[in-house]
Amino acid sequence: MPCDSEKSAFFDELADDWNESVDHDPVKLERIVRLLGLEQGDRALDVGCGTGAAVPYLLGRVGDTGEVLAIDVSPKMVAVARLKLPSEEYPNVKFVVGDVGEVGLDDEFNAILCYSCFPHFHDQRATIRYLAWGLKKGGTLVIAHSESRDAINAMHASGPDEICGDYLPPAGEIAEMMADAGLEVTETIDDEETFVVVGRRR
Repeated sequence: MPCDSEKSAFFDELADDWNESVDHDPVKLERIVRLLGLEQGDRALDVGCGTGAAVPYLLGRVGDTGEVLAIDVSPKMVAVARLKLPSEEYPNVKFVVGDVGEVGLDDEFNAILCYSCFPHFHDQRATIRYLAWGLKKGGTLVIAHSESRDAINAMHASGPDEICGDYLPPAGEIAEMMADAGLEVTETIDDEETFVVVGRRR
C-alpha cells in the first residue's frame, strides 16, 4: 500500500547519510508527538519511521511500561534506527522492515504517527482507512511534517523519479479522508512552519 520496491531501494541509498542531511526540529517533533495524547503504558505505532527520529519522543510518552512499534520499508533505514536504539537498552521498541499494509492492524494502538512519510503512500485514502482500523476506541492518528506543505511538495517535485510524484495534499483534504474513515478531526495546522492533521477514533 504505501511504497514499492523502487522506493525501498531509493531510501536504502540515503540511509547512511540521512541523519546528517535531514534536520528534524526537536521543538516541533515534541509538539507533534504531544498531539498523540499518549500516556504511560500505551502502545504507539510509528509508520515510515525512517532512522527513528520520532521514536525517542514516543518513548518519552509511553514510558518503560508502554510499547513502540516502528515500521519502514527500507531495511537500511531501520538498521540505522536500531543502531541508535539497540534492543538491549530499549526492549519496548520493536522495529519491523516492511509495508505497514501487511502488518494486519486490528484495534490495537492508542496512537499512530505518520511523520514525514505521508506523501509516499500510493493510495492515501485507503491508507488512512487502514490506519484508523488499527486504533483503539479513542485512539489518535497524527499525520505530520515539521516543514510546510509547500516546502515538502517543492522538494519532491524537484527530486528524482522515485519521489517526484509524491504529493502532500492540503490539510482539508486529509481531514476529509479521516472523516470518511470514521475519525473525528480535532486539529489541523497547514502553515509556513508545520503541517499537522489530527484524527481521533470515535
